[in-house]
Amino acid sequence: MADDKPASILTKSQRNYIQGKSEPSNPREYDRRIRGRIEYGFHDLMLLFEYLEQDELRKVFGSNYARQIEPHEEVQEETHEYATAGYVPHALAFIMRGLNYDDEPLYPKVEETGEEQPAFEEFIDAVEYGVRQYLEGKKRYSANVDVSIELTDVSLNEKFFEDETTENE
Repeated sequence: MADDKPASILTKSQRNYIQGKSEPSNPREYDRRIRGRIEYGFHDLMLLFEYLEQDELRKVFGSNYARQIEPHEEVQEETHEYATAGYVPHALAFIMRGLNYDDEPLYPKVEETGEEQPAFEEFIDAVEYGVRQYLEGKKRYSANVDVSIELTDVSLNEKFFEDETTENE
């Protein structure tokens, strides 16, 4: 897939770098800059939540976002056609990955102990807080919010673990 999108959180050269398509002269400096841009990107999302006009928000998400998000396989097939809606699950997955950066692997822990992954707790807290922020800040409602994640039929995906092993080396 050609990446002809303008710079956003990442510059075009940073996109190439994290995809392994290029190697900068100073990777540590590149990594530091990427971390900064991610942090600033999250800050920008907070500003967008607080200040972006409803009409502009509607233009960004439009009717594409109103579509029901399908199961993962269908979202992958349609991501490029419905960019804004299709990227939301990836953004959430990125956040969960970030919250889970130093926790034990999900598998076999869940299967062996039946305990929730610590990142789920942090992610759930973040989602609950975000929903309350939306309700209170934009809709003028106060509500208790309860989110839970229940995993069923957890199975080992050999390809995933091969990728993780390669990634961590």
